Amino acid sequence: MEPIRDEKTKLCVRCKTGERGLLLGMIGTSLLHAFDGYVNNPTGTKRKIVENIYKKGDRAFNTGKKLIRIDQIFRKKFFFSCS
Repeated sequence: MEPIRDEKTKLCVRCKTGERGLLLGMIGTSLLHAFDGYVNNPTGTKRKIVENIYKKGDRAFNTGKKLIRIDQIFRKKFFFSCS
């Protein structure tokens, strides 16, 4: 499953409450957001990386996990697994 992108900006579209979405893990430079890839499998690693998520140049790991956004309370988002 691939993320849905805006036709004009080509960036990913965030799901709204009640919508189904794809769980992406943002990749960054900190230890918490690091992703070294799969051992001895560069092709598998490349398939899992998604680029230009919310701004040009950012990257994320595609978990393949589908979720439904169920609510947002006090700036916290809640999700329910549907896969």
